[in-house]
Amino acid sequence: MALIEPVIAKPDLASIALLLVVVFLSLKILDMLRRTLVSWVLFFFRLAIYFTVAVAGVYVWNRGIDGTVDDIQHWSGRWHQEWQYWEDQAVAARAYDGQMGWAGNPLARQAWRRFGWNG
Repeated sequence: MALIEPVIAKPDLASIALLLVVVFLSLKILDMLRRTLVSWVLFFFRLAIYFTVAVAGVYVWNRGIDGTVDDIQHWSGRWHQEWQYWEDQAVAARAYDGQMGWAGNPLARQAWRRFGWNG
């Protein structure tokens, strides 16, 4: 403690330079850590992309082009059916809210109050 007391009492140019060196080195270390983290994240992202492409290639190889096209058409049709079902549910809910007003939907009233909207 005796060595640091003069520096604390009257900071001179040497102590300010030392502070700048410490800040510079710490920023360099943090930059190295950031670059390392970014490189690992990019590595795993590329690995996931290559794995996905390889799995898709094996799937097409095993199923064949026609089977793959049939599967894609089947699942896109199924997804469209689900999408349409939930669209219809949303339309029905909006129509129900319009008929009943706020009295018929206490949860909506709570949500409006929670977010500070008038209702």
